[in-house]
Amino acid sequence: MDYCSAKMAPSRQEYLLNELKNKYTIRISDICSVLQVSEMTIRRDIIQLEKEGKLKRVHGGAVALENNSLQEVLYEQKSCENKEAKDYIAKFAATLVKADETIFINSGSTVLRLFNLIKVKNVKIITNNAFFPLKSISDNLEIISCGGLLRKESFSLIGNSAIDNIKEIYADKAFIGIDGVDINRGLTNSVREESQINKTMIEQTNGEVYVLADSTKIGKMSSFFVSNFEKITAIITDKKLSKNIAKQFTDSNIKLYLV
Repeated sequence: MDYCSAKMAPSRQEYLLNELKNKYTIRISDICSVLQVSEMTIRRDIIQLEKEGKLKRVHGGAVALENNSLQEVLYEQKSCENKEAKDYIAKFAATLVKADETIFINSGSTVLRLFNLIKVKNVKIITNNAFFPLKSISDNLEIISCGGLLRKESFSLIGNSAIDNIKEIYADKAFIGIDGVDINRGLTNSVREESQINKTMIEQTNGEVYVLADSTKIGKMSSFFVSNFEKITAIITDKKLSKNIAKQFTDSNIKLYLV
């Protein structure tokens, strides 16, 4: 089928929607490679489909509108979801930080709370979170941004420069917010670029790696693989997690903190 022809725009757009149905997120560069068309062509298709209410444009691609899986939710909405559980998770996680440590904190609404909760002295935080509360951060903390491209949908810093900067640092601990935690598929994220950041932070951590995820994310899977459980010290989640799911993890020797 010749997708290059302008006459084939409906077929191209049908292909895009089918990809979203199966993968929930698509990248313009990937679609161009498959269909052998220009980025401008696919971008026009995505703009048209968004006008028709069939998808949502994001940086570099599109995501599906249906919420049958773990598509990304806009940051403002995410920060309000399961607020009480996220508060408890972050408060517990903050007690695991010791004085004089260097830690990774990635982007996300749960780990964001850590910035105001860490009270010990001389802690260095390396982060790709561009939304940290600058005015209210303790003087005991030194914040080091990894730099990179700003992804406005999640207020996160992504890209090769961010990854390269993270690779120059070895942290004592990492606190990783995540979109999906599945006993068989491991940790997953809804955005490819953010999954790469998360993966690099885990790889560059010499000590404990803690996953912060409220119970709605446990037993769920998103689109892009981040890590298996070999390097994960524990998962910190809330007490609403079902006993059956909790047992699956403990039976597999994966430590859970229910807070």
